Amino acid sequence: MRKRQTMMAGLLVMLVLSWGMAGQAQETPTPEQQAEITEAYMKLAAPGAEHQRLAMLAGNWNLEVKMWPGPGAEPMIMTGTGINEMILGGRFLKCESTSGEGEMKYDNLAILGFDNQTGKYIVVVFDTWATYYGTAAGGWNDSTKTIVMCGESYDGVMKITQQYEMNYRLIDNDKYAFEMIYKNKEMTGGAPEFKMVEGTYSRVK
Repeated sequence: MRKRQTMMAGLLVMLVLSWGMAGQAQETPTPEQQAEITEAYMKLAAPGAEHQRLAMLAGNWNLEVKMWPGPGAEPMIMTGTGINEMILGGRFLKCESTSGEGEMKYDNLAILGFDNQTGKYIVVVFDTWATYYGTAAGGWNDSTKTIVMCGESYDGVMKITQQYEMNYRLIDNDKYAFEMIYKNKEMTGGAPEFKMVEGTYSRVK
């Protein structure tokens, strides 16, 4: 495995150097410099403690979803199931879930990871209620045991840029919660924030 990683890192080094030399003349790095660059790329590519934290969410889950249609409204409540698994050598967590039924049936796919380059958790989300995707990035709040990620997306119907948080709150080894919280005034009704979705995941035993 390490040999394969070294080969891949070496290829990355060669690509970076070729891109740089295409724009301007550069000196060829010494073997020592190339070894340092290769080691740096290998370190960036390796899963770490943050990825182990994501791995805690792997497994099969029962799901309860609360969805508020607007600030101050009573929530709609749906149930469902979810399957989470680590992919790509433990670098990303793939989360698939289904909830609701009939016209309210909702399928969701999220890819959650940690970017060693930026030092941030990252997520990309897709679902059956849209043809676009949502993204967010952020850090770990140790006091609340929550991955807090911020993002924004354009709403083509309301003609506004939505600003939001996607939060993953670790309650214990067998339970966690996902929250979608909007921050822009068009969504909050004048309040500082509006939590539109809360999904509580309980591990299937």
